[in-house]
Amino acid sequence: MTGMKIPFSFVFTSLTKDSIVNISGSFLNSLLGLIFFILVSRGFGPPLFGVFGVLLAFQVIFSDVFDFGINTGILRFIPQEIAEGEFDVANKFLKLSLELKILIGFTFILIGLFISKPLSVLIFKNASYSLPFLFAFAILPTLLLGFSVSYLQSKKEFIKANILNFSSNLTRLLILFAILVFGKISVLQVFALFALSPLVGFFVSLFLLKMDFLFASDEWSVFKNFFSFNKWIFLGFSLSSIYSRLDNFFLVRLSNSFQTGLYASSSRLLSFHPQVAGALSITLAPRFSTFQKKIEAFKFFKKSFWTITFFSVLNLFLIPLAPFLIPLLLGIDYKEAVPAFQILSLAMIFILLSVPAQGALIYFLSKPKMFFILSFIQFLVIVIFDLIFIPRYGALGASLAFLISSFIAFVIPTMFVLAKLKNG
Repeated sequence: MTGMKIPFSFVFTSLTKDSIVNISGSFLNSLLGLIFFILVSRGFGPPLFGVFGVLLAFQVIFSDVFDFGINTGILRFIPQEIAEGEFDVANKFLKLSLELKILIGFTFILIGLFISKPLSVLIFKNASYSLPFLFAFAILPTLLLGFSVSYLQSKKEFIKANILNFSSNLTRLLILFAILVFGKISVLQVFALFALSPLVGFFVSLFLLKMDFLFASDEWSVFKNFFSFNKWIFLGFSLSSIYSRLDNFFLVRLSNSFQTGLYASSSRLLSFHPQVAGALSITLAPRFSTFQKKIEAFKFFKKSFWTITFFSVLNLFLIPLAPFLIPLLLGIDYKEAVPAFQILSLAMIFILLSVPAQGALIYFLSKPKMFFILSFIQFLVIVIFDLIFIPRYGALGASLAFLISSFIAFVIPTMFVLAKLKNG
């Protein structure tokens, strides 16, 4: 990249420390999640795991989209207000965020009571998954945990934030193991466990958070400022949450549950990549939010880019290892998932490399509208190529569409940010 000479000291103390903490936390949480999904996939088999994957996609879309960008808003405003000494304003943002999440969570539970059955009939052509669908609407636990984690991350208390996620994931895995020891798992049991386990992390957070923000008054006075930023984040996350899970829906409708299971299992094995990307993004966010000059942001952008490049290229080793890893971890029934896994492994490199640019775009340049435009482009790419590839190639086709989308997610924002920062 022009102007992007590789610095020999691209890893600096504070960035390295926080990156190691967050990547290590993501690794541990991803490992727990990986073990969880391996046990589930082995217990279900590809067809039933495909059903679980669709239900999970719904739950993740609901919790991501209807967070309304609140977590990102916390990371955008709290570090800035604290840096400026506006602690009262920071507390107003925090209290408003928690109130909004509680309101959204209870609203979704009510909606789920009415449309869970119709959705089950629409997606699976029968009503037998109505109750699991109801748990897909139980996003309040996830929203509450997201608030606590974002609050701690905004203050750079990354170890505590990782403890919350770890406690939730560990509890979920231990309960699943107990179910498997004493009986056979069902879609309802596993999905209820997945939806409700974030409550553990939230309850742990009550002992780690400073709760003085609850005494803030007139918190709705900052709603306009909060919403003016969050609306584009909300729209962008809405599209990204949808297009990143469309592959499951297209597969189940245009192919079959076996192909859906192959793709879902490959995606879950690589789920630590988005988590690492998220961890790195969280590491960068409080720093980009406090920079005042473009030269500061540009120097930090270069340092963070080459740091993440080092981590991302390690992913190449997964490609030749795939024929051995898939049967070992998932069983011989999943051997046809190898090509999809290899393509997704390559796509994850671009996901990781896009983190510095997207961090600068949102938290320093404050261009949430550009984030929305990028998400819209990716949405179109996924829809078009899924419709072209999935009917012919099944899980492999969905993987190719995701690779193209990931490449675009890296190139466009990186070029945009370089142009803005260098011409400052």
